[in-house]
Amino acid sequence: MNRENLENLVPEELRPGLTAAERKLVESLPLGNVADLRSQDPAKDDPVQWQNWGPDRTVRAALLQHLFTSPQAASLIHPKGVQIQGARIEGRLDLEGATVVH
Repeated sequence: MNRENLENLVPEELRPGLTAAERKLVESLPLGNVADLRSQDPAKDDPVQWQNWGPDRTVRAALLQHLFTSPQAASLIHPKGVQIQGARIEGRLDLEGATVVH
């Protein structure tokens, strides 16, 4: 991962414990690519199986909240925005009252 992308897109307090899925997401943002976290096995990708999805498919809500609302992050994210498939969101994603940049 480009160190500059990591430092500018991920706040310092969220860097420890960055999951493989979060790294893939951050790497995709400047390029406008979809961070596809699906396993390509339809049975495993069924959302009913979400409890079996591990760190390779887990993105913290706090990171998404930052990416959606940070003007600094917005300047580094492709105009296509944050695109993610097959992810388990850990925590409560609360955007009430927030200005969503992407």
